[in-house]
Amino acid sequence: MTARISGAVPPGTDRLVIQERITNLIQSKGIKYGVSAERVKGVVDALATGDTLDGVVIAKGLEPVPGDDARLELLVDIHSLTPEVDDKTGKIDVRDRGRLPLVTAGTPLVRLYPATKGKSGRDLFDKIIPPKHAKLLRLIAGRGVELREGGLLAVSTVDGMVSRPEEDTFEVLEILEIDGDVDFSQGHINFPGLVRIRGAVLPDFKVRCKNLEVEALEPGSMVEVSGDLVVHGGILRAAVKVGGSASATYISQSRMVCGGDLTVANELLQSRIQCGGAIRVTSATGRIVNSHLEAVRGVLTNDLVSSGKGGSVIRLGVSPAMLNRLYEAKRNVEKYRKERRQLSELIVGQREELDTMEQEMRATLTLLKDPREAHNADNLKAQLNMIRPLRENLKAGVEEGEKRLEDLLYIEQKTLRRIQEMEALIPVGAVWLDVRGTADASTEIKGPNSSITLESSKRAFSMREVEVKGPDDDGPRIVMRASPLREVARY
Repeated sequence: MTARISGAVPPGTDRLVIQERITNLIQSKGIKYGVSAERVKGVVDALATGDTLDGVVIAKGLEPVPGDDARLELLVDIHSLTPEVDDKTGKIDVRDRGRLPLVTAGTPLVRLYPATKGKSGRDLFDKIIPPKHAKLLRLIAGRGVELREGGLLAVSTVDGMVSRPEEDTFEVLEILEIDGDVDFSQGHINFPGLVRIRGAVLPDFKVRCKNLEVEALEPGSMVEVSGDLVVHGGILRAAVKVGGSASATYISQSRMVCGGDLTVANELLQSRIQCGGAIRVTSATGRIVNSHLEAVRGVLTNDLVSSGKGGSVIRLGVSPAMLNRLYEAKRNVEKYRKERRQLSELIVGQREELDTMEQEMRATLTLLKDPREAHNADNLKAQLNMIRPLRENLKAGVEEGEKRLEDLLYIEQKTLRRIQEMEALIPVGAVWLDVRGTADASTEIKGPNSSITLESSKRAFSMREVEVKGPDDDGPRIVMRASPLREVARY
C-alpha cells in the first residue's frame, strides 16, 4: 500500500517545475491519502541535484489493525469420560471409572474475554479498509449453568459433572447413580444428566440420558445417549444411538449410530455401525469380524475378518447426509452475509440521520443561549422536545442493529468453522483404513468415489482413495489404493 517514484529529470530543471510535475503525477494517479510533504520535498531535492530515483516511497496508506480474537479461560479442569485401556490385555479396567470433572454449585467454570474491535485503514485513494474480523465467541449457559458479569462468567448452579457439548456451550449435569442392574426394580431410565450404572442394562430395558457409564449392554437392551457412552464390558445384540463418542471392550451383533469416535478394545463382531468419527479397535489382538461399518474419519484395526455370507464391508469418508449438511451450512453462510450487508447499509443511513439530528440539537441549543433569540425560546424548546425522542429511538435502533450485526457475524464464523471441519474430510485421500494385521479376501472397502474387494488376504497396509491418470482421452479417475502401513497407525 505504497506509491513509489523512479526516474530522473534533465540537468538544470527548475525545482518549481519538478515540484509541479510530481504534484500532477500524484493527482493523475488518483492518490489522495498518505502523501508526505517531507517525502515529496526529499524527492524534489534529490531530482534537482541530479539523482536517479529507484522506487522511492512518496505516499503510504494506513494498514488496518486487526482486533484481538475472543478467548475462553477454563477455570475448572475438564476431562472426557475415558477409562484407561490395559496395554497388555487390551481390556478396560472395570474399576477405573475415569476422571469426572465434578463441581459444586457456585463454582466458576469459564471466563470469556471478548474480542476487541480493530482499526480501519485507508488506501492511497482514501478509501476505508476495514480490519479483518476478530473471532467472536459467546458463553452459552446450558443446563445447570448461569451467566454472570454481563455474560462474561459461567457459574455452576448445581452439583454435578461439567460438560462442554460445543466450543462455547457449558453445562453441569447432575448424576444418577444406580448401584446394580437396570431391571424391573429400576424400570426404564430417562434422565437429563450423567447416568452411572454399576451393573448392566438388562434385556428389553431402555436408557435415555445425556452421558452414560455402564458395565454392559445385554441382548435386547436399547440405549440412546446424546453425549458420550462408556461401556466397561461389552455390547451384545443391543440397539445403541450415541450423539458423541463411545467406547467398549467388545461389540457383538449390535446396531449402533455414533456421532463421534468409537473405540473398541478387543472385537467388533457381526455388527452394523454408522460412525461420524473414526472407528478404532485398539488391542494387539483386536479384530473386526463380518461387520458393516461406515466411518467418516477412517478405521483402524489389527485384523479384518471377512468370512461366510455377507463378510465385512468398510465404508470410509463423507456420507450423503454429511454432504447435505455441508451444502446447507454454505447456503446459511450466504444468507447471513446478505443480511449483514443489508443491515450495514441500513445502519450507515441511520448513523447519518443521527448525526444530522445531533447537529440540529446543538444548533438549537446554541440559539437558546443567544439573547437575541429570546423571543423564539418557546419554539426552540418545542423543537428540542420533538427531536429528543426521535434521537433516542434512532440511537436505540442503531444499537440494536449493531448487536444484530455482531450476532450474525458470530453465527457466520461458527458455521464457517464447521464447514472447514467437514471440508477437511472431502479431498480425495483424506480418510484412511489402517490394518495392522491381516485383512481377509472378499473384504469390501468403499470410499465416496470408488470401491475395491480384496481378491486375496493382505497384511499390514493402509488404504485410501487416490487420483490416478486415465487414458489420454479420459480425465483422471479415483481408485482405492493400498500402501505400506502408515507410521502413525503402528503401535
